[in-house]
Amino acid sequence: MRVADIFLTKSADVLTVYPENTIAQVARVMADYRIGLIVACTEGGRVVGVLSERDIVRAVADYGAQVPELLVDHILTRDPITCTMEDDPKDVLRIMNEKGFRHMPVVEHGTLKGLLSIKDVLKFMLEEATYQEKSSVWSQIDFI
Repeated sequence: MRVADIFLTKSADVLTVYPENTIAQVARVMADYRIGLIVACTEGGRVVGVLSERDIVRAVADYGAQVPELLVDHILTRDPITCTMEDDPKDVLRIMNEKGFRHMPVVEHGTLKGLLSIKDVLKFMLEEATYQEKSSVWSQIDFI
């Protein structure tokens, strides 16, 4: 089982922002698309960091009315923990749980390939378990 297997049924499309976007611009995108985390990338798709709802709330507490004009680069979480398409989803889920976050960028050679959520991993694992359960039931039936 690999992260790539999850992307066979899930879109790899990810909304991204540039580090030079303002927090107001990014907050609007996050609100419009109802997402809690967005990945900041260079024009070439290289991951710079992530910006979460928590980061924005923390910025409001620290900077108050200045927040809308702050640049993403000023408050994003740099060098986020990432995974690759070859990683085992169980390992990714364990890391997400241990570190306390719900999303992980999927990268290849530093370039963003997708975004994985805890929900994606759990849904995939549940479908796999259901499939394997049905498969083992059928294999036990003797048709002769």
